[in-house]
Order: sequence, then C-alpha cells, then structure tokens
Amino acid sequence: MKKIVIILLLLVLCLQINVKGTTTTGSFTPLNNHGPQFSNETPSNNTVSVALSPLLSIQANDTEGDLFNLTFSVYSGGSWVIIGTNNSASNGTYTCTNTSIIQEYSTTYQWKISGIDYRGATNETIYQFTTIEALQADFTYVIDGCNIICTSTSTGPPTSYMWEVSNDGVIFGSTGWINDSSGINQIFTYPDGGNICVRLSVKKGSSVDSIMKCIGSMPGNNKDKYPPEYYHNCKACEDAGYYWYNDSCHNTPKPLPWNVPKPLPEAKKSKDIYQISLGGWKIDFRILVVILIVIGLLWIVFSKRKKKKGDE
Repeated sequence: MKKIVIILLLLVLCLQINVKGTTTTGSFTPLNNHGPQFSNETPSNNTVSVALSPLLSIQANDTEGDLFNLTFSVYSGGSWVIIGTNNSASNGTYTCTNTSIIQEYSTTYQWKISGIDYRGATNETIYQFTTIEALQADFTYVIDGCNIICTSTSTGPPTSYMWEVSNDGVIFGSTGWINDSSGINQIFTYPDGGNICVRLSVKKGSSVDSIMKCIGSMPGNNKDKYPPEYYHNCKACEDAGYYWYNDSCHNTPKPLPWNVPKPLPEAKKSKDIYQISLGGWKIDFRILVVILIVIGLLWIVFSKRKKKKGDE
C-alpha cells in the first residue's frame, strides 16, 4: 500500500512539473514596409537658369518591390497643384511634361513627388529650382576713330548673338548667328556719311529678342582729321593736333591760371585832372578858363570905350 501511495505522489509531482513547464524567451523580426524612395531628380535640387515649362523627372524605387502610385505637384498661388500622376507604377524613372504652370522668369519654384504603395506606406520629397532670366537684347557702343565698338549687355543669358550694321537702312555688315561668347563683343568700321544703325539679335532655345540703336551721321573714313569728340584717349587726341584735358579732347588748349588775361583796372575819377599848378598854387582848370573868358570880355569892352573917346 505504501508503495502505491509513493508512486501516486511521484506521478502527481511529475504532472505538476509538466503543467508548469519552463519559461523560454525569443524574438521575431516583423516585416518592415517602406514607401517608394526617390532619387536622380530633374531639374536637380536648387538648380538655377531652368527653362520655362521644364520637364520634371524622378527615379522611384520600392525596396519591397510593391506597386505604387506617384503624384507630381507644383507649389503655386499659395497651395500645391497636382500636375501629373502615375498609378500602379513599378520601380523605374517617371516624367511629367504638364508644367505650363511654370511661366515666370527669375522665379524660384517648388515641386514635390509623392508616392504610396499598395500596403499604404507613403513617402514624399520636395525639390526647388529657379527659372531663367527674361531674354532681353541690349548693348552699349563706343566710337573710336572710324570704329564702332559694340558690347552686348543682354540678359537671359543668351546663347547666340547676331549683329547687323546698316547705312541709311541698307545692311552693309552682318555676323550671322554666333553660338558662343565671342559674339558678345564686335567692332565695325562705318562708311562715309549716312545714318548708321546697329542691330543686335539674341537667342536662347526658341526665344529670340532684338534691339536696334541708330548712331546718326558719321564722318567718313576718308577724313584726315576727325572732330575732337571722336578721340577717346590722350595720345590719339594729341597726335591729331588737339588738346587733352578733363578726360576729353578739345579744340583749344586748357586756359591755365597764369595765361588768363586780367581785366584792366577801371580808371578812377579825380579832381586832380581838372587842376593846374601855378607858382605852387593849384587852380581848377575850369575856373581858370572862366577867369580868362571874363578878362577877355572886359578887355574888349574897355578897348571899345577907349577907341570911342579917341574919336571924339
């Protein structure tokens, strides 16, 4: 009997141990899901001088290989405006050409690409770029002897330049399109007389702008000597026989302080010019004349009386 009790106790003890068991710990790694990742954007972030209505491009990649939806947006008028979508997209490069909203020169635009995969994971990235300056033709010119020295000051900046020079409306000089920076500066020799005009045309992509400036009638190349205003340096001015001062050429020499004639002092009126000296006495000439006239008259009167008495 005792043996049976002991066996039952051992069975109960074993059952308790088996029910409690032993506590074990472990770990597991859940499946991480990410939205599509973006790279190789076009235009590159912070790019400047981007053409109007540019092509937007992005490379999208979902690391889990999920399909996803893409949305292109541009920030305009205080809010994000959707300009393109791609649904059920897979890893690859996507573009958006619907960018007519980007039409302002010298303006910074923000655009973003948003993506959401079929599991609901999202991602978006914002980029920005600045558009080109407005294409505008302009130039300055300097006349040096018989040459017109022209320099383009056009904005845009242009990629091509074309210069034309006309005399009374007839073109006598043209460069054609110059597709590099050598077109910025040009020198032309003008013909005799006529109304000389210079036209500059600039181009960038499909945009073209032009400007014409008329210089007026010029002295001809057959002149041996030009007016002084056509000389722009000291040597050329003085070699032509003119005078250089005040940073310009002049017909006459600069009057120096010691060469300027001084005005004669104004004659002073004085009583002395009407006085004469007689024996140390100064007598007013006008009074002396009066006295002499009176003496002469008295002498005539007395002479007549004396003669009359002698006749009686």
